Amino acid sequence: MTTKIKVNLIFLFVLIGVPLVFAFCSDEQIDINSASEEKLDEIIWVGPVTAEKIVNARPFENLDSLIDVSGIGEVKLADIKEQGLACVEDEEVEENEEEADEQDLAHVEEDEEEDDEQDLAHVEEDEEEDDEQETETPVYLDSSDDSQTEKSYQTTEEIEAPVINLNAQTIKSEDTEGVLDKGKYSLYGFIGFCFLLIVLFMIKAKKNKNGFTD
Repeated sequence: MTTKIKVNLIFLFVLIGVPLVFAFCSDEQIDINSASEEKLDEIIWVGPVTAEKIVNARPFENLDSLIDVSGIGEVKLADIKEQGLACVEDEEVEENEEEADEQDLAHVEEDEEEDDEQDLAHVEEDEEEDDEQETETPVYLDSSDDSQTEKSYQTTEEIEAPVINLNAQTIKSEDTEGVLDKGKYSLYGFIGFCFLLIVLFMIKAKKNKNGFTD
């Protein structure tokens, strides 16, 4: 807490405390704002008639206000102050201040509650409007997208069918080629075997011819 704040707080306490000190009445003193006529009669220069006038002139803010009472002048007022019996306890003023503070506090609380309620109402209205907009927003279905999807699906089916047929034909052709290759190999083997027999036959015939010649 800074020094400036401390000074301000002390000054505030002094302002609040000084009026309370001067407004305080002890048990032996007589509060001219609340005492009965009999008690007021105990104050110097105050008799039954003056006491009645004091009661009728209430409330008094301070002792100096007694100068307004008929029959009390400056000299008598100075004597009353010097006696020290009369006093003014500012109960009504304090009560009025407390009531004013309470009323101000009540108004502040009411204003805050109203502001909170208004803010809450605005928030709820905004949420309801958003919900209504989301509910009322039409959903448009693009039929062209559906038709395009169906067409693409049909096209895919049409394309896939020939692919399946081609695959089957390819398998059959591969099998046929395998059979042909085997037949070729057999034919080549048979031709080679025949050629070998012819060569052997020619060699044998040549040997036989040479034998006959000898």
